[in-house]
Amino acid sequence: MTKQTGQDGERFVADVVTTIDKPVRAATYSFFSNDEWLQCLFDHGLNEPADLAVHTLTSDARPIARLVAVRPLEVDQLVSLTNYYSLINPGLETVPGALGDVLIDWLAAIRRTAPGGRRLVLDYLAAWDPATPQQVALLQAAGYRIDVQHKTWNWRVCVAGKTFADYWSARPSRLRNTVDRADRRLTQRRSVRLELAQSLAELDGLMSDYQAVYSRSWKPTETPAGFMPAMMRLAASGGRLRLAVLYLDDQPAAAQCWIVDQGIATIYKLAHDPVFGRESVGSVLTRRLIERAIETDKVAFIDYGVGDEPYKRDWMADRRQLVTLTAVGDAGPIAAATVLKWRLRDVLRRLGWRDYVPVQLA
Repeated sequence: MTKQTGQDGERFVADVVTTIDKPVRAATYSFFSNDEWLQCLFDHGLNEPADLAVHTLTSDARPIARLVAVRPLEVDQLVSLTNYYSLINPGLETVPGALGDVLIDWLAAIRRTAPGGRRLVLDYLAAWDPATPQQVALLQAAGYRIDVQHKTWNWRVCVAGKTFADYWSARPSRLRNTVDRADRRLTQRRSVRLELAQSLAELDGLMSDYQAVYSRSWKPTETPAGFMPAMMRLAASGGRLRLAVLYLDDQPAAAQCWIVDQGIATIYKLAHDPVFGRESVGSVLTRRLIERAIETDKVAFIDYGVGDEPYKRDWMADRRQLVTLTAVGDAGPIAAATVLKWRLRDVLRRLGWRDYVPVQLA
């Protein structure tokens, strides 16, 4: 543990720990960035071994800022606790009104003394969130040199105050006609059943059918294998899970895992059995679950998670950017070479050397 006393008695505390606690603003975090999610990801979702490093700034024993990161065993850096299972990452967590000078001193202490602290990589930051450019400014003031690059896209649609009919009528006619026709055809020709698990008591039986559909689908095998079951149990324990399986003639044909939290219904995982692919079973299930989210769960947003697959724009309305922030705090020649590489890469990209997605921060 390293402790340093700063202005007004604030303490910088850096621990290498195996549990995550002391949330800074726990009540405002979504499921995909709260402490339970982070602990589940660390315990079950990492493919490479790493130490968990939670850096906390406290004032009068009250946490006012925190960085939750992992330190890979083979690379001397701190990386946000994120991977391909993540949707969004708050990065540097701070309480409203935290003094900038205090935060800068804390970050400078991480840069100088924390193991791995000379290089930070914060992934899945929300470009639309004003907190992201604020983090850039704080890190620069603390002596880091910054690179912000496009990571991926997030698609969502606002359905606050709308009925499902309102939502559906705003979708492209091609999508509406295809899915409506497929739903009618299935109902006329087959025995169709939709089962939904929201609680732990309902989960186990349906999870096996979800896994069976996923294993037969075009999707790659999920690794580590224990993450999705652990995550679904976590979500079910708080009533956030919506695990759905669509059966045709009692055979599991399509499956989706949704998370409903704080007025947002997130389509997290989806798959269908290719045997039923020509019957549009995945789209039929998506339509039925969106209707349920709007009419029963009364959500304000439907969110399609991360990725820019073309089909998402038909179902959603707004595309938002997620970025990766890399901060280098070493003044040596290696760091200087890294910064020069960033600048050269940016010039070459703008000249067309490689697909370039500009970053637009709030």
